[in-house]
Amino acid sequence: MRYLKYLPLLLMAALFTFTSCEKESMDDQKVVTSPITPKETTTSKLVSNLRTTQTEEGLLLGCITIAYPFELALENGSSISINTEEDFTNIVLDTTFCCIIDFVYPLQIELEDGTTATANDGEELGELFAACIPDTGWTTEDFPAFLINLDNSCYILDYPINLRHPDGTIFTANDEAEFIDLLATHELLFFEFPITLIDSENDTTFIANNVDDIFELFATCETISHPCDSVIFGSGSLACYTIVFPVDLILLDSTVVTAADENEFNNLLFNGNVAGFAYPLSLIDEDGSVLVANDDNELFLLFNQCDGIVVGGDDPAVQLLFLFSNHPNSPNGCYEINYPITVADIDGNSIVLNDAAAYEEALETIFLVSVEYPVSITLNDGGGVVDINSFDDLHVVISNCE
Repeated sequence: MRYLKYLPLLLMAALFTFTSCEKESMDDQKVVTSPITPKETTTSKLVSNLRTTQTEEGLLLGCITIAYPFELALENGSSISINTEEDFTNIVLDTTFCCIIDFVYPLQIELEDGTTATANDGEELGELFAACIPDTGWTTEDFPAFLINLDNSCYILDYPINLRHPDGTIFTANDEAEFIDLLATHELLFFEFPITLIDSENDTTFIANNVDDIFELFATCETISHPCDSVIFGSGSLACYTIVFPVDLILLDSTVVTAADENEFNNLLFNGNVAGFAYPLSLIDEDGSVLVANDDNELFLLFNQCDGIVVGGDDPAVQLLFLFSNHPNSPNGCYEINYPITVADIDGNSIVLNDAAAYEEALETIFLVSVEYPVSITLNDGGGVVDINSFDDLHVVISNCE
C-alpha cells in the first residue's frame, strides 16, 4: 500500500507545509509568505494557500528537515537540484516554473532529536512527517492529531478514525494513507473522540473517550519519558494540580529548557524528551491557591494530598501499607503493622520506624519510595500474623479488607 497516493499532494505537504516544531529560532529561518500560483496542470488546489519554511540545513517539513542537497522531480520527467535555501526560494517564487510533482528519492532526513533517517519513498516521508508531535492546539478538550505508532508510543491507531478541523468539519480516515493525506493538507486537525488504540504486543484495544484518557494511556508506554513516574498528566495539569507556566524542564540530555505554555510542554512530553522538573515548580490546587515545590520530595508530598492518587516510586506498597493499617486517619484499616519496619526515602536513605507515630510523621515530611521486606502484620479478623514479602502479597490483603 502506498501512502500519499497522489504525488502532487505529497509535494504540497513537503514544499508548502505549515508551522513546524521549533528546532531553532525564527531568526534563523526564512519563510516565504508569497502565495504560489500553480499551473492548471497541478492537481492540488491547496498549493496557493500554503507557505514554505527553510533553514540553512534544509527544507523544514513539520518537525523534520529534508537535508540539502536534494532534487525535485518535474512533470516532464527531468529533475532540478536544490543545494541551498536560495535555490529553493527562487524555484517556488518563479511563477513561470512548472511543474514540480515530487522529490527524487532517497532523501536524507534530520529528525527533531538531531538523529538522521533516510526516506526511500513518499510512503516513508509521509510517515515521518505525520508522526511529528504538534506544537499547537493543546487544550483540556482537544488533542491535536498525529500519527500514533510504535515509533512514538506503544500503540497504533485503529481505523477508521475521525478528525476534526478547527471550523468543525469532520474528516474520516479509513486507513493510515488517508490519515497522512489529511494531515498533509490541513494545518491543524484534532482527534474526534472516541478513538481506539491498539496495543499490538498484547493484541489489546483501548478506547480513549477524552484527552485525559490518551494522556493516561501514553503514561504506560516505555517510549515516553515523564518528569514524574506514576502520576497522571493532563493538558497543563499534574495530578490534581494545574501547572503554572512558564515552567523549566530538564531534558534527557541534562539541558534545561523553558516551556512557555501547555503547547510547548505537551510537545516535549509526547516527544519523550522530559527527564524532570527544574525547581522551584509552582502549582495551583483545586481551591486556586498557588503551591511551590522546591524539590522532588516536596512535589511527591503534594501528590499524596490529591484524593485517589498514591505515589510510591517503584514500590507503592510503602504508601498503601499505612493507608490500610489501623490508625485514626484510615477508615479502611484492617490490620496492625508489627513494628519496627525499615523504609527508604527518595535519596535511598534507610529509615527505621519503631511505631505508627513515627511512620505517620515520616509520611508528612519525607517522600518514601520503598519498604524493606518482609513486613509483619496482624489481621483484624483473627487471621493471625502474616508476612508481606512483596507488593502482590499486600495487594491480596488489601483486596480482602472490608
